[in-house]
Amino acid sequence: MNELWQNIKRRYFNGTALIRIIFINVGIFIIASILNIGGKLLGMHPDLIFRYLELPSNLFYLLTRPWTLITYMFFHLEVFHILFNMLWLFWFGNMFLSRFSQKQLVGVYFGGGICGGILYLILYNILPVFETISQFSFLLGASASVLAIVVATALRDPNDKVMLMFLGAVKLKYIAIFVVLLSFLNVVSENAGGNIAHLGGALYGFIFIYFWKKGKDITKWPINLYEKIIAMFKPKKQFRVYQNGENIDMRYNRDKKMQSDEIDAILDKMKRTGYDGLTKEEKQKLFDASKK
Repeated sequence: MNELWQNIKRRYFNGTALIRIIFINVGIFIIASILNIGGKLLGMHPDLIFRYLELPSNLFYLLTRPWTLITYMFFHLEVFHILFNMLWLFWFGNMFLSRFSQKQLVGVYFGGGICGGILYLILYNILPVFETISQFSFLLGASASVLAIVVATALRDPNDKVMLMFLGAVKLKYIAIFVVLLSFLNVVSENAGGNIAHLGGALYGFIFIYFWKKGKDITKWPINLYEKIIAMFKPKKQFRVYQNGENIDMRYNRDKKMQSDEIDAILDKMKRTGYDGLTKEEKQKLFDASKK
C-alpha cells in the first residue's frame, strides 16, 4: 500500500498540469464517495457537507460560500459523470498541450469553469422557467472546464482530424459543434444547469482563442487565481536568509519564475516555427531544462 501511495505521489508531482487536474478530480471523488457510503450506512446525511462544495444557484447561499465557484468544477458524485469528464479532459487536454502551454491549460480549465458557473447563476436567477427551482439547485462537475478546452482546441486547428470508433476520421470542428449544439438543445432538460454551464465553458474557450489570435492571453487572471489558491496551502517559511540585503528565497523564486516563463515562451515559439526555428541558445536552454 505504501508503494502504491508513493507511486501516486510521484506520478502527481512529476506529471503535467493535466495529470494533476485529473488526480485532484479523482481524489476528491474517492473521498466524497467514501463519505457518502459511510454516511448512509450510519444513517447520516453527507449531502450537508457536499453543499459546501457544490455551486448554489441561490445567491444568498452563494454569499455564504463564495469558494464554491471554484470547488464545484472539481467535484463529482456519480461514477459515469466523472468517468466521461476525465476521459474527455485527458483526450482533448493532451491535444491542447500539443498546441499551448501547461499554464494556459490551467487558465482555460479555471476560466471555463468560472465562466460556466457565472452563466448558470445569471440564467437561473433571471429566467422565469427556473424560478421554481433556482432556490434549491446546485451545480457540480468539471464539464464546463472540459468544454472550454474542447472548444479552444477545436478552434485552434478546426480541420485537424481524430479517429472515432464507427465514424472514422472526424474534424475537430465537427466534434466541438456537436457537443455545443447538444448542450444547447438540452438547456430545458432535467440537467438544465449543467448544460448552461457547458455553454459558458464553451464561450470561454471561444473568447480565449479569439484574443489569442490577436496576440493576447486572457488566461493570466485564472492562472494568478490558481497560484494564489495553491500558495494558501503551502507551508510558510519561518526563517529568511539575506545576502547583500536581498532575501535569498525571494530571489530564488523570482529567478525560478523567470526561467519558467522563458521556457514557456520557447515552447510556444517551437509550436509555431518548429524545433529548427529555434536559435542555438534557445535549443541549449531547452536541453538544460530537460535535465532538471
